[in-house]
Amino acid sequence: MKKLSTGIWLILSLCFSLALSTALLFSQPNKELISLQNWLYEISDRKYSLNELKNMKSLNLSSAYHKTLTKLPKEIGQLKSLKHLYLAANRLKELPVSLSNLKKLVLLDVSDNKLHSIPEELGQLKGLEYLFLSYNKLRKLPWGIGQLKDLKELILYGNELTSVPQEIGQMKNLKKLWLSKNKLRELPASIGQLKNLIWLDLRENNISRKEREKIRKLLANCKIKF
Repeated sequence: MKKLSTGIWLILSLCFSLALSTALLFSQPNKELISLQNWLYEISDRKYSLNELKNMKSLNLSSAYHKTLTKLPKEIGQLKSLKHLYLAANRLKELPVSLSNLKKLVLLDVSDNKLHSIPEELGQLKGLEYLFLSYNKLRKLPWGIGQLKDLKELILYGNELTSVPQEIGQMKNLKKLWLSKNKLRELPASIGQLKNLIWLDLRENNISRKEREKIRKLLANCKIKF
């Protein structure tokens, strides 16, 4: 049998190594998904398979269905197919920046928690349509919230907001804005740019009669509750 040259042996060796590495890569599950899987095991009565996690479209972690959460792991950002995420009625004080990786997210409910702020990166969720943040401890909103151009409903009542950023005027598709039970004295003039807004709730704030008239003129076609 004819001997193979050194060069050919080298090429075959490299090809074998590459094939072996590729096989090992695809045979081992994503470590971050495993970490998330283990975490979900701890807080839930059910078991989640890795394949289910990858394709999951809705995840309900509200305390009515699971144990009360004090922290959300960064690995939650691995659920790239997620469209609905429910985190209401927990004890979350912050949200991981990795939430901004959930590009398919349409609804995010973090109402009734202990949030003092929300990450600037949340504005990267371009497909988000519903954002529920009621009954937290928010004192201000990041300017990046204006990047949520597809948002239709924003619920912020029961917080400690003293102002609303000018960038809110960029949310052209916003239809309902809930701001009652805060500490607002005024709204930015950019609120008048929300031409699709049909409902604005401003009850239980510190808004003067003069400011109310200004808001009414800016939003002539919107139903407003003071």
